Amino acid sequence: MQRYASKRSVTVWLLLVFHIVSLASRVNAQETSCTGPYKGKTLNWRELDIVLTPHKAWVEAWVKTWETGRARGRMPKETLDRQRANLCGADLRGANLSGATLDWADLRETMLSGADLSGASLTEADLSGAILWETNLSHAILTGATLRKANLHNATVIGANLEFADVCEADLTQANLTDAKLRWANLSRANLTGAILHGATLAWATLRDANLSEVDLEGVDLRGVELPPP
Repeated sequence: MQRYASKRSVTVWLLLVFHIVSLASRVNAQETSCTGPYKGKTLNWRELDIVLTPHKAWVEAWVKTWETGRARGRMPKETLDRQRANLCGADLRGANLSGATLDWADLRETMLSGADLSGASLTEADLSGAILWETNLSHAILTGATLRKANLHNATVIGANLEFADVCEADLTQANLTDAKLRWANLSRANLTGAILHGATLAWATLRDANLSEVDLEGVDLRGVELPPP
């Protein structure tokens, strides 16, 4: 399977600014059912390349407009819907997407069980309802991503960046979140039963009604966090 390398050109300030100004549009997108052209279809690496190559070029061009000061405010919704990769509902089980550029991609309800997304860039990507069972997300960039009701059971999320991510109602049972960055993440009603959080940073994260059964929080950065009652 072809590997999709990312240049990591998105700067921290860009990620945070875009997350804040695009929150409203992401919430609206979550309310829309998946109607992607690849829904229910298994894609091979050639078909993925057709989708991801222009998406990567578009992401790099958009980021450049921000870095040069030619873009301001929120990305127009019509631009986002027209340009971003729409893999909503696609069957990508076991796919090698290591290092892929998937920023702002529509991955709602996408089947990614056993896929390799290590080191992938998924800034502001929408993975609502995605199946990420035993998926490798080690060192992936998920800043501001939406993972509402996603299934990350037994997923490997070591060293991943989920700052500002919306992980509300997600299934993270037995997930390995060692050294993961979850500052300001929304983990309300998420199920973290048996999850590994050694060295993780959850400062100012929201854990309202989250299930932390069998979770060892010793050494975890919990500054500004209000833990749910045991």
